[in-house]
Amino acid sequence: MDLCVVSSLQTTGITKVRIVLMTLGEINMPIDREAEEHRTEGLFLSASIEEAHKRNIDEWNSEHPEKPMVYEPPKPVVEKIPEPPKSPKPFVIPKDLMENTTFRVKVLTKATQSLEMQGIQYQMCKNDILYWANIFCSTYNPRKSPSVIPFITYKYEDELILDLVDSIQNQKDILIDKSRDMGVTWCVLLVFTWFWQFRGEGFDFLCGSRKENLIDLSGDMSTLFEKLRFLIRNQPKWLLPKGFDFKNHSNYMRILNPETKSTMIGEATNSSFSRGGRYRGIFLDEFAFWEVDEAAWRASADSTNCRIAVSTPHGLDNKFAELRHKDPPVLKIRSLHWTLHPEKDNDWYKAECERRGDPVEIAQELDINYEGSAEGILFEIAELKKAVHNSPNPSPDRIVVVLDPAGEGEDEAVFYVSNNGLITERKIIAKSNDVQLAGEAVLLINKHKAQVFEADSIGNSVVDLVASLLGKNERGVKCIKFKSSEKAKDPIGYFNRRDEVYHKASVMMKSGNLQCDDDYTLMRQLNATKYKKDNGRLYTSSKEEIKLVVKSSPDRADAWVLISDAITYTYSRKEVEQVNNFRKVSHEEVLSGDEYGRWYDF
Repeated sequence: MDLCVVSSLQTTGITKVRIVLMTLGEINMPIDREAEEHRTEGLFLSASIEEAHKRNIDEWNSEHPEKPMVYEPPKPVVEKIPEPPKSPKPFVIPKDLMENTTFRVKVLTKATQSLEMQGIQYQMCKNDILYWANIFCSTYNPRKSPSVIPFITYKYEDELILDLVDSIQNQKDILIDKSRDMGVTWCVLLVFTWFWQFRGEGFDFLCGSRKENLIDLSGDMSTLFEKLRFLIRNQPKWLLPKGFDFKNHSNYMRILNPETKSTMIGEATNSSFSRGGRYRGIFLDEFAFWEVDEAAWRASADSTNCRIAVSTPHGLDNKFAELRHKDPPVLKIRSLHWTLHPEKDNDWYKAECERRGDPVEIAQELDINYEGSAEGILFEIAELKKAVHNSPNPSPDRIVVVLDPAGEGEDEAVFYVSNNGLITERKIIAKSNDVQLAGEAVLLINKHKAQVFEADSIGNSVVDLVASLLGKNERGVKCIKFKSSEKAKDPIGYFNRRDEVYHKASVMMKSGNLQCDDDYTLMRQLNATKYKKDNGRLYTSSKEEIKLVVKSSPDRADAWVLISDAITYTYSRKEVEQVNNFRKVSHEEVLSGDEYGRWYDF
């Protein structure tokens, strides 16, 4: 054997070792075939072969000291332990709209064909509210098309639903403050329906809101009970309680489970709210806006151990805010900010801020800001001082004269002349009568060549006298009666015309389109004007409320805000001539101003 053969023996596997041994004839050791196969596969090395290998190398080294070989023991072979078989993956509720819809169709198709499948699905819904909600429930959103869509919960809704289930099962109060449009009302009603439908007797629930027409109004999906009926109606019949029939078991502010006798009923806010009843849970919807919140919260403590108070913020002066900021907390608190919603981002927030415009509304509806959502001040002193330097572009076609006539006692009569929002003259008369004021008005109209004269006409005849003094009125000056207590032109947003005009003046001033007179008395009167919102409508402080603060009638403020209204009745001759459908309005008496049209209509 030459060196290359020996090298092969040193570096290769047992098969080569056996060849060398046989060639040398040093030993003729029988080899167990099974042991060789196992060793070749890397499982183990036969002890006898290892000893023969050592002996063979020793003999070689004794005969060839110039070319010694080194024995290297075989590396131990670790037997591989086979991995246990993998368990099947747990079921994951499909949340993609297409996947969810496809799964729903498959389940409903199988259940329709098999009573056994119906029983299985009923048990799965009873055991898992999230399965029931995501596979068998629907929701309603009129802003989308189609409006009826599968109830597919987001992650924050899953957590909220499980928190609500825990609160009801363990009988403990929970408070949820939220941004607008987070689906919280739907989630609460979904949980109530699940308990009522699947969990047997004794699951009675009360749904409360500040007004009865917010609880139940037939066909109005914004009400609580129409949402409940929607959740029930859009399930397969075999999931509903046995014998349930809408005609017999769904009445005004009451839904009965005929199988278990559990009920869901409604009640509007009152000082004895929920008294006389016992409930597994009570829902206090938009609780920050309840007028008798303290009394209702106190009364409901004897009716249930689980009160679910839900609301957007409405300042700090209410029971909801008190409960939210108790330290240490007296109940579980969940806060659902719009950033949790996967469909809302910073671009959405910026667009909503621009669309809403009102800082108080933004604080209340979006930011969960209790301080910013309080009863607001329309005119901050700093903003009024800044507005003194507002300089709208003057226009000869947009000049108005406005007047707040004197009332009784120490009231002042106040005139303002404005050119497109720029204050050009102010005139205050301490004691006056209607005839005197009408004469002053005509002088100002002619002096400034005004297009519009507007005055508060309650309890006086100044506007009629001005129209009479203008005679033929060759320049077509519009004489407008303002009635502050009349219904607002936007009745959804405001209670009356006074509220509407005050807010409009505030917006115009803050946008730089209305100058504030450099008059501290005016600023004090405007600053004392607060506002609040109820059911979306804005209310401002009354004259009497302002008078208590500033110790005088807010005549200057009442006159100044009229500029924002009077200016809307002005328009240039050029604008009118360019519009083909313009028609002249003729009338025998002075009306409210609507008969003239407004400048932005053209």
